[in-house]
Amino acid sequence: MAYKFVFFIALLATALALGGAMAHLLELPNKISLARNDYFVVQKAYRGWNRLAFFLLIQLIAIVSVAIMSRYEPSVFWPAVVSALCLLGAQAVFWVYTYPANVATKNWTGIPDDWETLRTNWEYSHAAGAVCQVLAMSSLIIAALALKACRIYRLIPGCFKEVWRSEWPGLPAKNLTIRRRAIGLANACTAS
Repeated sequence: MAYKFVFFIALLATALALGGAMAHLLELPNKISLARNDYFVVQKAYRGWNRLAFFLLIQLIAIVSVAIMSRYEPSVFWPAVVSALCLLGAQAVFWVYTYPANVATKNWTGIPDDWETLRTNWEYSHAAGAVCQVLAMSSLIIAALALKACRIYRLIPGCFKEVWRSEWPGLPAKNLTIRRRAIGLANACTAS
């Protein structure tokens, strides 16, 4: 049950973080060519968005937890790892390009001489971060689908043994033949 809860939190936090990232991506074509005064007026809409960092922290903790809890299910583990790496990539882009622009402009309340360069860095770094967040969400969805396949078919390599121990220990003796066939099929899948 804890595993499903952590997976749900990872998906929810990623979806919430993706909302802000997509807002930045979708507004880029309309903002990138605004005049200086108009651009700085529009930037005021982002005051308080730093609170989204809370979702990013929860997202990272939950995704890493999913990866750790899925370490024996490679079809879930690797997409979760990719998701975490995409989130870290988005953060790297933010701290290298976006944050310095925020500092140089005092969170877009001051207008430095190189504001156009800072605007370009800020806008395109948010676009790159959005792409990373989309990839993080996609990878997490792939992990969730792989988890569902593990639970339904119990034949995906790396999944069967754990499910066997946890969900089939009390299988009645009359189903012993079915049990042996399932073990043989699972072993054949994991051997290939």
